[in-house]
Amino acid sequence: MAATVPPPLTQTDMASIVAETTTLVSLPSVCVKINELIERNNYTTAEIGSIISKDVNLTARLLHVANSAFYGFPAKINTVSRAVTIIGSRELRDLVLATSAVEAFNKIPIDMANMNSFWMHSLDCAILARILASRAKVLHSERLFVCGILHDVGHLVMYMKLPERARAAMVHAAKSHQFIEVAERELIGFDHAQLGGSLLLAWQLHESLAEPVLYHHDPFAAPNFQLEATIIYLANSLAKASRIGGTLSHSTDIDQRAWTALNLTPGQVPEILQEAKQQFGEALSVFLPHLAQAQ
Repeated sequence: MAATVPPPLTQTDMASIVAETTTLVSLPSVCVKINELIERNNYTTAEIGSIISKDVNLTARLLHVANSAFYGFPAKINTVSRAVTIIGSRELRDLVLATSAVEAFNKIPIDMANMNSFWMHSLDCAILARILASRAKVLHSERLFVCGILHDVGHLVMYMKLPERARAAMVHAAKSHQFIEVAERELIGFDHAQLGGSLLLAWQLHESLAEPVLYHHDPFAAPNFQLEATIIYLANSLAKASRIGGTLSHSTDIDQRAWTALNLTPGQVPEILQEAKQQFGEALSVFLPHLAQAQ
């Protein structure tokens, strides 16, 4: 006798899952304070430096990032206040968010997925998003790196809170040759992008970070940050395709409007991927040191 498929969940159910997740996987208070300060648009670099410096581990991680070849600043940065001055307050806020979010999720054991592969893909997407944003002349391209590294956190929430439903969606997607987000909406009631975007909003992150995550499979539906959503969509597509034997076998699946929106062409893909490849090793050691040591 076939197993009964449970009815799809509702938006209310999703809100409850997000609320439970923010209790289990929370950003450190320093992240919240910095975010509130910057969104208030009334702060000094000294205030930001003072808040960060109270967290010794975060300070160490941040200075490691700032002094890495990934940023390539010519002079050594010894203090957080200097890092704020050199990198910029919003960019530094985004780096704090990226490193803290990865750290928060890495404390939670998740058995349903290969977490090394998950974070490798996330980092691929983040690097590509940063490069695409830079080439498209988007201001504050660092926030796209954050969106890239967090674009699939909804998957992690599903694996933690809805493992059986998530597994069923993966099986269904494979059997029916559907995109995973389509199978999730069909069997679960919402997809990982919706769940991830909702989590970022629950973390009180700005809409410019949450909306590209929410719409990274359907960027042209994004109401306010369509360009940013398009960058994450394209970065994610390239990251997936380039991991398949190192070739762009699935490049034809990319919506051509994405290239037009960014004023880029598919012909630029080889040099974009080469640039990403050159940055990957350093980014891995900075943002995912536990994986760099395993390489």
